[in-house]
Amino acid sequence: MLESGSHSRAAATNGSSVVQPLAAIAEAVRGRFTADPPVITDRRLRLFDTVDGRIAARGWRLEAEPTADGGSERWRLLDAKGRARLTADLPSPVPKLVDDLPDAAMRDALRPIAWIRALLPGPWIRLIEHRAALRDAAGKIRCRLVAGTALIEPGRERRSAVRVEPLRGYRRDARKITDRVTARFGWPPSSDDPLVALAETLRPTGADRGEPCVTDAAAPAGQALRPVLLALLDTVEGRRRGVVADIDCEELHELRVALRRTRSILALLRAERPDGAQDNSHLDEAAETFAWRGQVTGTTRDLDVHILAWRAHRR
Repeated sequence: MLESGSHSRAAATNGSSVVQPLAAIAEAVRGRFTADPPVITDRRLRLFDTVDGRIAARGWRLEAEPTADGGSERWRLLDAKGRARLTADLPSPVPKLVDDLPDAAMRDALRPIAWIRALLPGPWIRLIEHRAALRDAAGKIRCRLVAGTALIEPGRERRSAVRVEPLRGYRRDARKITDRVTARFGWPPSSDDPLVALAETLRPTGADRGEPCVTDAAAPAGQALRPVLLALLDTVEGRRRGVVADIDCEELHELRVALRRTRSILALLRAERPDGAQDNSHLDEAAETFAWRGQVTGTTRDLDVHILAWRAHRR
């Protein structure tokens, strides 16, 4: 894969053109080979993942594009090498939870990864690719040149790249063409195709930032625990948005976990100083607020637990 430079990205802004016209690239690097006329594909798709990016963390990608009739979506589950593991046509709108997917093979493949987390759709992406085969004197294809652009509709963000696809038995030819593209256009090798690179920018950035911890054990308790409480407050706020948006039941669970941890720290800070001069009124007020939030979310969490048990029993 060769990632395009600034000149290439600018060239991708005109209609469906991608990078520099592929015919010009092929002519500049083909050497003794001949280049077929470019074949253009223009796809519209979106990526699905959980809010915490479990599919991407596995190195997989879940693509969905509308079918011709418009009443369903074609889902493709791809592995880390871009190979399709599964393909399924699912009715639109697609259920949020893996357990509700009508295709058994897709459901079984995604269940260990997503578990009870909802599958959330990303924005629509337009993927434009120009492909040209390079042939030897006997007419055999020795490698393929692919110039592609992936852009988020309506054109807010885009990534462009040129890659050389090797064929079995002709990998040396592909390396030579890759070197020529790098030398001629100055595009360094890259492991990501445009869609993968664009997917990186779409990964959710929720409240999951690792477990907060005390960094200075010798500091006073209030000073040492302040960043921990701030991190927990960020988690509460991030999960609150997830609960309101009804992403899935884990949002409420994680919110309540953050509430309990916050209350535990507040109780620790409330310990009276030896001289008895500590004013705990502000801690008491904060503790009451977080206790109330835990109380009003308890019934809904109990219902979530019962629903999860019912789903497990039904399975």
